[in-house]
Amino acid sequence: MCVCDLSPFRFYRLLHPLSPQGKLVHLGLEGLHATNTLLNVSMEYEKGCILQDELYRVAVNHQHLEVLMETADRLPRIAEWIPRQQLPWMAQEQVLGALRLHSGCKVVHVPSYLKGLYQAIQSTGNGSKEWIVIGNDSDTKGLSLEERTAAFDAIVLAAGSGLFQDSIITDKMPIQLVRGQSIEMTLKDLNLKSAMLCGKYVSPLLEENRVLIGATHEFKEQALDDDQVRSELRERTDDFAADIWEDGTIDKITCGFRVQSNRGKYGRMPLLGKYDCAFHPNAWIFTGLSSRGLLHHGIFGEILARKIIGDETELFDEYLHWWQGRTSKQE
Repeated sequence: MCVCDLSPFRFYRLLHPLSPQGKLVHLGLEGLHATNTLLNVSMEYEKGCILQDELYRVAVNHQHLEVLMETADRLPRIAEWIPRQQLPWMAQEQVLGALRLHSGCKVVHVPSYLKGLYQAIQSTGNGSKEWIVIGNDSDTKGLSLEERTAAFDAIVLAAGSGLFQDSIITDKMPIQLVRGQSIEMTLKDLNLKSAMLCGKYVSPLLEENRVLIGATHEFKEQALDDDQVRSELRERTDDFAADIWEDGTIDKITCGFRVQSNRGKYGRMPLLGKYDCAFHPNAWIFTGLSSRGLLHHGIFGEILARKIIGDETELFDEYLHWWQGRTSKQE
């Protein structure tokens, strides 16, 4: 059994292995390969889970330019530097060029991706499969977590922020809950075909002439109001997407939370491993992937799955249980 969760602002995600500074993150290429393997499985059932098969990291100053050109030299398999004049859209004057990320880098529609994976699971194995929605009385039938999980040999708690917001986990952990708000917008005359990011992202949606801009990064208990969200996101994207703001009309602002772990020697790693759970004797935890959930869920999910079934082959034990005994620190 796996208890999992979707947050609204995560419905569209950009898959790539680079940090905000344009550097390759730890296990970046391995994670990219693992996620694409799962995407290929999902696409057998849900063809629409991939919106774009490339995206662009934009340079708006000479520091960006230098770093991204170096990245193109180091990672030619997935990255190509494109001068401003050759970009597939009419770039603003502040844009000096962009790093085209391809060969596995994608824009993913997460609900379709997960739906396809679930259908793949249903088509294999002889065990029982049941999709339960927490909070839906018709599904939970008023049962406690202990009663609902009693029939399972093992459970994996992988509900992201829901684990902590719904008090499934009450222990102190080395994490922070980060609020993210994004804007969905309809364009009047423009037709954005490419996803772009430069600190924040601008991406086409499934529907024609609609885009997603996001996301804020909020630690405070009180959320930014709508005007503050518009102001922050416009300020952070105006250098490369001013024409989108001038042409578009805001439809709605979505909000969700992600679990961000404290930094370690490999950056922010997920909370992964055996968990001493009050309502099940064989519980495991998989959360804290933060903004790298799409990139790292496949490779760390495989590590955890092998550990659960007792297969020690090529396991990275240093990624397991690092979080035990540590507590949160605000950044």
